[in-house]
Amino acid sequence: MRNQLLVTTLFTFLIFYSARAKTYTVRSLEGKASVVSLSYKPFSKKLSISFKRDTIYLHNYTNTQAVSILAGNFLQVTYGIRAGTGLALQNTALLCVVKDRLQVALLVQSYASGFSTTPGNASTIDKQWLNTLKFSVPKQSKANFELLFTIQQQQKSKLHPPANYTKPGKAVLRFDTTRYIFYSTRNNINQSFTLVDSRTNTEIIKAIKEIAPIITLGEDTYYFIANSWYSIGADNKLFKEYGR
Repeated sequence: MRNQLLVTTLFTFLIFYSARAKTYTVRSLEGKASVVSLSYKPFSKKLSISFKRDTIYLHNYTNTQAVSILAGNFLQVTYGIRAGTGLALQNTALLCVVKDRLQVALLVQSYASGFSTTPGNASTIDKQWLNTLKFSVPKQSKANFELLFTIQQQQKSKLHPPANYTKPGKAVLRFDTTRYIFYSTRNNINQSFTLVDSRTNTEIIKAIKEIAPIITLGEDTYYFIANSWYSIGADNKLFKEYGR
């Protein structure tokens, strides 16, 4: 009975501690000190990021890896997301405060590792791979920024050593001062996509016709469409991993 009470008390404490908000102070793009809070309700599979009455939810959330403030203006949140067997994935979101609201300036996959087994022997690992991204702001002014990405891609195979590689790289993203996002380039898009909502796992086909900001990092591409970031997958599917 005593042990059961102890377990119940500990479980209650963990729920309370997880749900308790943690606060961070960033500088809004107008230059005002702004307090942003992060909270997680156990088993909800989403992280809540709030400023005043505005809240953004990061979906498919499993745990927080790191939180920091970049260049004083951006809250950088790196978090684990649900993945399949043999995979470990993390996303990084950069958020800013502008006009008394939160804006997702960027949301990309910043870490991915995985392995595959030897054909015919599921207990032996043949191939391992690792992709990582790191961020810095080498240039900034009162209303404009540049974001520098350092990219590292690796693959190691025991059965096929010639296929091994290490690919370092860099990318510089510009800041859109009207949409308040980082981007690589802009493309004129005129086609239909299948939009996938990660929260509800629902799909809708939608014709998109607009000049869209795009981020390309290594082999991954992200589209900013209808004021939201989407990652592109196979068969012209666009995945949105956050919402209000």
